[in-house]
Amino acid sequence: WIPVSERMPEDPLVTGKYEEYLVTDAKGHCGVGFYHYKAKAWDSVNWGWLEREDKVDNKEAFVEPSGIGKVVAWMPLPEPYKAESEGEE
Repeated sequence: WIPVSERMPEDPLVTGKYEEYLVTDAKGHCGVGFYHYKAKAWDSVNWGWLEREDKVDNKEAFVEPSGIGKVVAWMPLPEPYKAESEGEE
């Protein structure tokens, strides 16, 4: 795991490569998402925002539509599963 306090993933606009990551909050809840640099928050293609700043009331408040709280750490996703033979699924 890489703490967000240490570093964030590289910006896809700089690298030219879009990547998703496994993320976790302080309670151990996990999800898959990417860091949205313009919004400065974690987003997910499947679930919507994993977290985002509530700019109306309090910059420290986060909405949790996916059940993931403020992301504290992230890591690259593992390689997808591949069956050893065509008969396996």
